[in-house]
Amino acid sequence: MESADGTEPNSIPFHVNEDTDGLFNPRTSAAFTTKQGLNPTDAALAGRYEPQTATYSATGVAVTDNNIVVAFDDIAEKLTFEQPPTMQQYWEDPRYNKQMIVTTRRGRAIYKNLLRQYQDHFVAGPQDPAYPDPMYFGIPIQRASTLEGLALYRNNAGTGLLDEFTDAGGTAGRGPRFYFLNAEYLYPVFHARRYFYKYEVTKHHNVPDTWVLPIAIWFNLIATSYQRQGIVSPSGSVYTA
Repeated sequence: MESADGTEPNSIPFHVNEDTDGLFNPRTSAAFTTKQGLNPTDAALAGRYEPQTATYSATGVAVTDNNIVVAFDDIAEKLTFEQPPTMQQYWEDPRYNKQMIVTTRRGRAIYKNLLRQYQDHFVAGPQDPAYPDPMYFGIPIQRASTLEGLALYRNNAGTGLLDEFTDAGGTAGRGPRFYFLNAEYLYPVFHARRYFYKYEVTKHHNVPDTWVLPIAIWFNLIATSYQRQGIVSPSGSVYTA
């Protein structure tokens, strides 16, 4: 849809980002002005075409600290995530396992450290400080290595993009981002006539004794509800080391 050449599908950061208008900007060619053909700033949409957002500004665990866990509480209320009764039901019931919390390696490490600070006994035993599978609201916090080192967040001047730990200040502070995704309303859609469409079998042009079967797949990633998607990000430069 918004792609200039039509060869790449929309990405998750295209749909879910921390920009105030929900438009992923700036980018290298031209700025986005619409998402899925609509302008999120149109009055008729009443702000419902933007993902939910929450911010954190502290690293400590005092009652007054606005840390990542507090931001999780905020965005979970906005998204009305449904807590799975058991971990088994999370993996077996699509209603639950379509709810995801995704971050980077450092995001998981920082969240685990907060969990250790909040309690006085390690979950795996007195001598084992590991949190092998940290969760929030019964939902695992998963690592997406493809997010690591990517320039996805605006610099202070709003003129370029930086990764989550580059000292940008302002809009794109330093600290991990956590994507709260609901795949019930964010999913790929395939073209009915180009879903693993098989072309004619031909000989390989460079390897004459090899036969080739070209296959075409046309699809895009669409969002049917932005109010059920969210992102937690730092307010200013929070994690600087």
